Amino acid sequence: WGYVILLAVLFLLFQSVFWLAQFPMDGLDWAFTKMSYWVSSHLPDGWFRDLMVNGLLAGLSGILVFIPQIMILFGLITVLEDTGYMARISFLTDKLMRKVGLNGKSVMPMISGFACAVPAIMSSRNIENKKERLLTILVTPLMSCSARLPVYTMLIALVIPNKKVWGFFNSQGLVMMGLYLMGVVAALVVSYVAKKFIHSTEKSFFILELPTYRAPRWKNVAITMVSKAKIFVRDAGKVIIVISMILWGLSTYGPKGRMHAVAEKYANAPASEMKAKNAALLENSYAGILGRAIEPAI
Repeated sequence: WGYVILLAVLFLLFQSVFWLAQFPMDGLDWAFTKMSYWVSSHLPDGWFRDLMVNGLLAGLSGILVFIPQIMILFGLITVLEDTGYMARISFLTDKLMRKVGLNGKSVMPMISGFACAVPAIMSSRNIENKKERLLTILVTPLMSCSARLPVYTMLIALVIPNKKVWGFFNSQGLVMMGLYLMGVVAALVVSYVAKKFIHSTEKSFFILELPTYRAPRWKNVAITMVSKAKIFVRDAGKVIIVISMILWGLSTYGPKGRMHAVAEKYANAPASEMKAKNAALLENSYAGILGRAIEPAI
């Protein structure tokens, strides 16, 4: 039953990320909507108001709205580590891992790769066998690290409808789990192929101490959640804010001739055509021109 329980734990993990995060995410979204409305109503019409609403506040919203999901995911992973279940995962997966050239100890770096590939690769040094250690290092970056989580959640929110499957399961949580499992499957396939090209006569042993099950240290869980949120805001946040500002500039301005032609075309247009005017302005902005240029490639 170990494999069934493992799949059930992973399934509940990703369901919880969406289910538990739904309420704080909705609250943050509501707060930024109200803030944008307040700024729009108190600042005079012009480029500065547009920059504040569509540049700065949109960028901050894009950062902070994903913090609940990141905190919940890392909190639940820390609970699994603290309870002693992570070691059981290594034991359970050893048989499968050996078939693709790895061993049970490879699971720990691979699961750590869900957080960040760099410390995960560093943690592979406790694998005694050189070949298995090298294979683990090669496939760990294929795991979906935390930097991909905001991208996944954004794309899932855009593409996957938020509805119940079989009346109970969240469809977005199922897709999230599928993306993470896809990374695991890709890692196993690559390892199976790569083991044929890496030769070693060194024997492999799997010796692991299974800790007793215990209650998680909730203080440690809370510290991990807060620290991961701080890292995301500090490191990723700076990049997202800058890119948000650049995108605002590229989507607001364009070649004078093209933008002037759009303005003249819709000069006397009724209010019902404002959406078409905004779409035309965006299409003729620098962002629209660049988008058209790279469209064949993507």
